[in-house]
Amino acid sequence: MHRLAGTIHLEAMTSDDLDEVLALETRAFPDPWTRAQFEAELTNPHAEILLARRGISTQDGGAIVGYLAYWHILDEIQILDVAVDPDMRRQGIARMLLAHVLTTSATQDCVTWSLEVRASNDAARRLYEGAGFRVVNTRPGYYAHGKEDALIMVRGTVPGT
Repeated sequence: MHRLAGTIHLEAMTSDDLDEVLALETRAFPDPWTRAQFEAELTNPHAEILLARRGISTQDGGAIVGYLAYWHILDEIQILDVAVDPDMRRQGIARMLLAHVLTTSATQDCVTWSLEVRASNDAARRLYEGAGFRVVNTRPGYYAHGKEDALIMVRGTVPGT
């Protein structure tokens, strides 16, 4: 892992961040979320979107370099979307976002964290495995672009076991 370029702070996303987040989402993924999907998450009482922004405070007005969207329902976290600006990858931003969510949710009595990851996304799989996630199942053809499978990964107790 490379050193983090500059100072990064974490903050909750607001509707004011939507255009910048959509631009990053489009650069980061072949199947980007839509404006409507982000708007729905911003109004969902179970959803949170954590931003990584350059600078040491919100007032610095630095660019958004990554984000992590997730649902927190009872004692479970479902990670929905993790993105880092392609020019800022391999600098620890996704690891910082993930560590923050895992640490803060564990203090709120969460016992299960889950996510889906593109089967070919080796970098993301290594990140999640390093954080204690393991593959428990596959969703065939989950991703529209390329009809690629998703791997279901879980950390903690597996629901229903």
